[in-house]
Amino acid sequence: MRTKFEKSPNLFTLPISGARFPKNCRDEAPKLLKGLQAIFENETLNKEIFNLLNRTINSARTEKVNSGRKGMGLWEILVLAVMRQGLNCNYDKIHYLANTDVVMRTIMGIETLSHENKKEYGLTTIKDNVSLLSTDTIIEINNIVVSFGHSLLKKEEDALHIKADSFPVGANVHFPTDLNLLWDSARKCIDISEWLAKKEGGAGWRKHNSWRREIKKLFRNSSKASSSGGKNKQERLQGVVTSYLQLCKKLQKKVENTVNNTKKLAILSSVSKRIELEYYLEMLIKHIDLVYRRIIKFEKIDSSEKLFSIFETHAEWLTKGKKFTPVEIGHNVLIATDQFNFIVHHQVAFKQADAHLTKELAMALVELFPSKVATLSLDKGFYSKENKEFVKQLIPFPVMPKKGKRNKEETKEERNPKFVKYRNAHSAVESNINQLEHNGLGRCPDRGIDAFKKYTALSVLAYNFHKVGEHLQMLTNKKAA
Repeated sequence: MRTKFEKSPNLFTLPISGARFPKNCRDEAPKLLKGLQAIFENETLNKEIFNLLNRTINSARTEKVNSGRKGMGLWEILVLAVMRQGLNCNYDKIHYLANTDVVMRTIMGIETLSHENKKEYGLTTIKDNVSLLSTDTIIEINNIVVSFGHSLLKKEEDALHIKADSFPVGANVHFPTDLNLLWDSARKCIDISEWLAKKEGGAGWRKHNSWRREIKKLFRNSSKASSSGGKNKQERLQGVVTSYLQLCKKLQKKVENTVNNTKKLAILSSVSKRIELEYYLEMLIKHIDLVYRRIIKFEKIDSSEKLFSIFETHAEWLTKGKKFTPVEIGHNVLIATDQFNFIVHHQVAFKQADAHLTKELAMALVELFPSKVATLSLDKGFYSKENKEFVKQLIPFPVMPKKGKRNKEETKEERNPKFVKYRNAHSAVESNINQLEHNGLGRCPDRGIDAFKKYTALSVLAYNFHKVGEHLQMLTNKKAA
């Protein structure tokens, strides 16, 4: 059974409201913890967030309300998730902080006056519990945090001035070439085949280390020949790649035999491993063909045939169309921020240009804040005549500079002082993006598209908690001065 937010678990537990923060500390941790503390102390928000977490986590685990072993508290899960993102750190760091940092443990509601029977977490426990949060729940909690932030900074009658832009977020992949993707496919085939062979009694893959060593050696020689120069480069490259392909084809036949043999196994774990092996075998065959056609046959491979990772197949090849901008392999993320620098909306884009996101963005903002959005500032990438007309119907004053040459009427509109004011203010969203990247959204270390979406949502939530805490810390410092 999981517990909700307990104000006073027992006499020896330090109260969350009594957490003491260091003065004039510029680190992110106190701001995040102060934001979490403020949400916890608000009775209404406390109840709303608990209900969301209870609905998601307890329902997902099908736990009975009044029975079963006591699991990690819902509030503890939220604090751990927010701190992981806000500090842009891995689970090992959070594991250390959760067991040693006094202020963080106080905010989690687990720090006690006595050192006896001190509550500590295992690394796997933290990973398993934080992963229970769903993307939809995180987004709903984020809306609550934004609403709370507005109650601190915004007057009731104030309209919202929104600015939006997209930026690339990398997935957990290495830079792809057809040579290293072939090696990835081969090594996974060897690893899984060896596991399945042991399940059958060890037959067939006694020399798996030799297979791995020889294929890796030829892969490295091929990569070196491809990247280096010198005389007769093409002949040398073709020679070593031919050897690489021949060995991979031998591996292909051996793996096909393993797949056929393991079809007789009825053990569930073996069946799932065989399905996994069939996928990597398919990738092996695909990349043998691609390498052969590109290097031996001198064919130009169409981008539709290429993969950028055999593990993260959803990843896209992203460039922003600017000079000296590195290529990113992942997805574009669209964020919309207001004049108080809260991220009020975000979206992970899948093979969509900015112009394809404009209508959806405008509708989402109007749904979130009916009759409160006064302006929406976008850059030229979001512009089209149809998009501008659509946004005008929903938002009173869209700031959308036109691509290309403008006529007299459009020139006059864009020289309007109000248009100029909000267009100049649009650059603040770049600062918001930069801070969001420091809150973990530079590169997603988690695997899978669902994990990518969840990681993005958690980063946005941590960013908004940071903004709330930053404001509260500033007020505290002013009172102390």
